[in-house]
Amino acid sequence: MTVFKGRIIVLYLVIGGLLLAACSPSATTAGEPRTWIDVPVNGLEVPEGQPVLIEGHAAHTAGVARVEFWFNGELGTTQEEPPAEGGLVYFAHTWTPPGPGDHTIQVVAIGADGSGSEPDSVRIHVGGQVAEVTPEITPTLVITPTGVITSTPTIPPPAEEPVVITPTYTPTIPPPPSPVIHFWVDAEVVDAGSCTTVHWNIENTETVASVVYDGALVGASASVSACPCTEETHTLTVNLFDGSREDRAITIHTNGTCAPADPPEPPESPADTEPPAAPVQLKPTNGQEFSCEPKVMLRWEAASDPSGIAEYRIQVERHSGDNNWQAVSGSPFQGLTMTQKELSIECGWYYRWRVLAVDGAGNVGPFSGWFLFTDWLM
Repeated sequence: MTVFKGRIIVLYLVIGGLLLAACSPSATTAGEPRTWIDVPVNGLEVPEGQPVLIEGHAAHTAGVARVEFWFNGELGTTQEEPPAEGGLVYFAHTWTPPGPGDHTIQVVAIGADGSGSEPDSVRIHVGGQVAEVTPEITPTLVITPTGVITSTPTIPPPAEEPVVITPTYTPTIPPPPSPVIHFWVDAEVVDAGSCTTVHWNIENTETVASVVYDGALVGASASVSACPCTEETHTLTVNLFDGSREDRAITIHTNGTCAPADPPEPPESPADTEPPAAPVQLKPTNGQEFSCEPKVMLRWEAASDPSGIAEYRIQVERHSGDNNWQAVSGSPFQGLTMTQKELSIECGWYYRWRVLAVDGAGNVGPFSGWFLFTDWLM
């Protein structure tokens, strides 16, 4: 009987090792888009009404532009520009299942070139319990010609794995919208030596790699002064991630010319060394309280600077009631060109945030003051 039990244990160890090898992430072909859900684990049971935290990692040769969260075959939400570290990005989202029963969670990583990874899936059970089946091993008795009775274990087939609901369709991922370029001047005709202002503003910057005005790298929205003595043409070039570009040009005409006829070259303007002022925070307001919200939108007023605003940076910290402030995952958030940032939060935590601006000359402005808000447990 001792030998019989030992053989059974060895057989289970071999089967378990094969299963683990088949499920290892290393089985994914190198270089392909990949997505891993770290939590929740497959088969997790949660009480009805309990929010579920979804966390994981993804990688893409073209860079991960956003992460899509699918629930029971339907797109639930997306996370734009997830924070990256090395070749991996981190994603997180809190989701409350709509009711009891089995629910399927899937996550897809979308690259900057618009291609998507295979979805990673987990299945959870809300309410009740899932019965565990313990396989029974029934020995089969065999009588040999010598009259010796031997015992051969009969191992039943493994229990069926939980059914994972996989969408029978391939999601159609729409391409990001094309940028909308606004480029204008206050006055197209001025007296020679008089000044006017050139403006530009670019909407839908998801596909924009850089913006260049008259050969200088600038932000997506700014204005500059022009004081021509003769006709001048100014150019704006918007370079896209796919290698293409959009060009715009504005010509300012003059009445007459500056005196004397051949004026000396004006001295170069001094380099911009003054940083922009701290942006004004809008929402959430200081001291605002939420009731177990999964996410909030941080908003602030646009800063201004003669060199334009190249980016915003946000610092977010939290503590659970012990005043030991710790940075949230991905903080500080950098490279933000819009005046808002969606932030995933968790119930029962105290949060604080502040923001600064960086101008087109690379000058880093001061942080705004801390704004506090709380996400209470329901």
